[in-house]
Amino acid sequence: MPFFRLEQFIKEMAMKGVAKEALISMIKDKGAELRSSDGVTALYETDARYFPTDSMVKNIVGRAIRAQRLHAHDQPACEAFVKREQELKPDDKWYFRASTPQQVGTDDQFGIHGPFVDMQSCPPIQDFLLVHQTEFQQQMMRKYGRTIVGMDATYKVCKWSFPFFLLTVVTNHGHAFPVAMFFMENESGSGIAEALSIIRKWNPDWRPAYMMVDKDTKEENAINEQLAPLGTKVLLCDFHRLQAWERALNKTDMGVRKGRKLAVKAALSDLARAGTIELFEAKLAAFKQSDDYMCNPKLSSYLATHWWPCAELWAACYRKAYHGGIDTNNHQEALNRALKYRFLNSRVSNEVYDGICV
Repeated sequence: MPFFRLEQFIKEMAMKGVAKEALISMIKDKGAELRSSDGVTALYETDARYFPTDSMVKNIVGRAIRAQRLHAHDQPACEAFVKREQELKPDDKWYFRASTPQQVGTDDQFGIHGPFVDMQSCPPIQDFLLVHQTEFQQQMMRKYGRTIVGMDATYKVCKWSFPFFLLTVVTNHGHAFPVAMFFMENESGSGIAEALSIIRKWNPDWRPAYMMVDKDTKEENAINEQLAPLGTKVLLCDFHRLQAWERALNKTDMGVRKGRKLAVKAALSDLARAGTIELFEAKLAAFKQSDDYMCNPKLSSYLATHWWPCAELWAACYRKAYHGGIDTNNHQEALNRALKYRFLNSRVSNEVYDGICV
């Protein structure tokens, strides 16, 4: 039967993770091949035996993916997957904790055999947390994770809106490499600190000189709690710093006139590039005396609250110690894009289980 053969082909390609656009093109080629082998010449494109509709392809792909799942719902599927991987690869590290509700209901209603709980109607006793590190990632962390390690969260990896964190290093060839990952239910400082403590237990000799993050107080506090006692210092990503300044200056209520935005941004960037602490302090004093700063109380309040107190984390004059020449987390952003758009095919319907199976 032509359609049965085409259906098997679609399932095989779906399980290989072929993107939707490429899959549609491959289906057309496969349909033409089957038509030729069957000796069919005159054929309407409405014949689903060789030209399945988009909805038919979607249903076939969905059935193929669901057939490979270890459970119909996400949390039990994740737990079963982790247990299986621990048996198959005992040297890889896994930590799994399911989200449990305050009020116990039926299995299908809550997190045991059902989907993730409704956080508004049923606050959890404990949040979902999944931490993972392979044996090879541990080796890479020991080799490249002593100088600087990047940490960043990304969203839209799964439909639950859980943040997905990657810890990355840069190899001697300049390539980014993920050395640990974790999913968490809520991006809280305590949750990030807990995940870092688990990774520390797996890697007792891990003492990075620097951790690079974007401007996120929760991440900074977690690093200071878990790694600062070991001598680790926090650095802020230059790209995210510039991005934060640009977004702030573009806000209408900030009070910076349109013709002065570029000048203020240039002055701040010049301040960040100051080569010595003395030069930095002199430029900072001059900037504070400028009309742009003194005549805009919201701008001065924003900078005094969010940026002046943490100048040691972003100013170049405080980065004299060796940090691998790494000043941004852009390499990590590239990994996040590859995960979402190449391996997960930009599907917003993905669950956590789909993410950890990649």
